[in-house]
Amino acid sequence: MNLKQLQAFLVVAQERQITAAAKRLYMAQPPLLYQMKQLEKELG
Repeated sequence: MNLKQLQAFLVVAQERQITAAAKRLYMAQPPLLYQMKQLEKELG
């Protein structure tokens, strides 16, 4: 787990949409989804 993953999770939670969160983070959806999957994998 790293700070970037936690920040991405926070933005996804605030926006409630991957598309909106990705735009806010200035990134594409696939890398954002990958970060969320990695965070979920680490936390179980």
